Amino acid sequence: MQNSKSKIALYLSIRIILMVILQGITYLILFQKEQAFELSGYYWAIHITIVNILLITMMIIILKKSNESYFNFFKQMNKKNTIYFLKILIPIIVVAMLPNILLSLWLYQDPQIGTKFLLGSIPLFFMIINMTVFPILQGLVELPFYFSFIMPRLQKISTRKWIYVGLPVFFLSIQHAFMPLRFDFIYVIYRSLMFFPFALLIGILIHKKPMMLPYLVILHILMNASLFMMYFMN
Repeated sequence: MQNSKSKIALYLSIRIILMVILQGITYLILFQKEQAFELSGYYWAIHITIVNILLITMMIIILKKSNESYFNFFKQMNKKNTIYFLKILIPIIVVAMLPNILLSLWLYQDPQIGTKFLLGSIPLFFMIINMTVFPILQGLVELPFYFSFIMPRLQKISTRKWIYVGLPVFFLSIQHAFMPLRFDFIYVIYRSLMFFPFALLIGILIHKKPMMLPYLVILHILMNASLFMMYFMN
């Protein structure tokens, strides 16, 4: 049991740990440049792409050992489920976008501040990866990792919903404060909270209706791709 708890604690925190390490390595590479640490943060999507490659590989291997399959997460698409998802799509989008806008206005008086934190000057090659590879891998890994991989394992060691749903929601939300890492308390509050309502909604939805995962993955891919499309539209 203790071993299981240790593994789950590692699973919950591994994205944050790896992102901090990768940003640190990037900072050391860029050390001699002006504002090197801030510049290292603009490579956050490259860092997450690397993390996602590692995590999807890990999930596939671990699930295979348990006679499960990562690809089973995505076998729930049919007409009935599609119609249900379309009915709840607008509320999901509102919950995904509105907290970010409100927090941006409250904390920074600037609804575009999130984009300014995330999009900076990096070589075109990396930006192309951010527009293509990153959204797909982020969609295929992030929600399945927290809610189809970690949450069922948490549920085996705790019957308390606030633990087995709440912990994945919490870590999914606060990880954004490390995408990228900035040593600014207001920034940490902003990035930790902006995703929380969406994370909570998704966590509850997948817990009650796991068949929604493939649709949420597609939506997540589109949302992430739209962020970097804004870079080329400006």
